[in-house]
Amino acid sequence: MKVFITSGNTWIRIDPVRVVTNVFTGETGLNIANYLSEQNVDVILASSNHYLTELKGRESINYRHYQYFEELDAIIKDVILNEKPDVIIHAAAVSDYQPKEVSTIKIKSNLDELDMGTWVRTKKLIHSIRQEYGYTKSLIQFKLETLENDDELISVGRNSLLKNQSNLCIANRFNELENVIAITSSDQLKMPRSDLHQYLWQWISKKEIDGK
Repeated sequence: MKVFITSGNTWIRIDPVRVVTNVFTGETGLNIANYLSEQNVDVILASSNHYLTELKGRESINYRHYQYFEELDAIIKDVILNEKPDVIIHAAAVSDYQPKEVSTIKIKSNLDELDMGTWVRTKKLIHSIRQEYGYTKSLIQFKLETLENDDELISVGRNSLLKNQSNLCIANRFNELENVIAITSSDQLKMPRSDLHQYLWQWISKKEIDGK
């Protein structure tokens, strides 16, 4: 079995030396990759962070490094078309917006105010997996929200799952990062984040047995 995992954050360039990103490190994706490799799964891990120490000795993990949004997009396309994974776990915290125009020179550091101009949406990589790159097998997505309660999160997560044609959505709230909710089209299960890697292995194994 071959599983492709995306994790970490993406950089969006605003000038030749500056970027905008987010605070997520890719630790969840690393934990999942390490656990699956222990189950003799062939893992491809694309991440924005270097895990040379953590991955040392794990020959079953094929590590692909990226920093910029475009680099992650290129890796996703390459892995889908050439590696043909059985499962994709899309856990990367991907940038939602990018500047309409990127400065070609370094922005001056002595400005009292910085006008960064108009920002536009980036393309949705979760959409590209199915619609642009034609991936038809099991797709697991992650969803982080700043909602007040689990009922709202489940509703948003399920709508996202259906919109993105995912098989499973792992959702959580920013003020409760220690727990996640696994959402399918018909049910949901809340669990500690520390149990997530085991849950995903069980879910993937069942899919493999069922031939789905």
